[in-house]
Amino acid sequence: MFLDPDIDPDGTGMWWENDLMIFAEKRGSRRLPAFKILNLRAEKFFIFGNNMRLAVLVDVFNVFNWDTVTYVENQLSPWSEYQFGFVWDIQNMRTWKLGFRFEF
Repeated sequence: MFLDPDIDPDGTGMWWENDLMIFAEKRGSRRLPAFKILNLRAEKFFIFGNNMRLAVLVDVFNVFNWDTVTYVENQLSPWSEYQFGFVWDIQNMRTWKLGFRFEF
């Protein structure tokens, strides 16, 4: 919340510090949900000849597919088109990655 700069009680403030910020809520009262994520990797080797190996890898990111909000608009500004509490970012969805590795 901002007050009119004409009633700023600090007359010694610099010219660019025109706004007085008032913290009306207790710090930490608006927290995001707990960020939970589980990533797994599975790997299997196959041996060919004396010194050659082929590995198949599977990576799974965000196994349980939680859609946790990770960032919201945290300022109230009359000049912004986004309102206070607007969701900016959500945790990525479940993703799979398949890979191969050949060692010789």
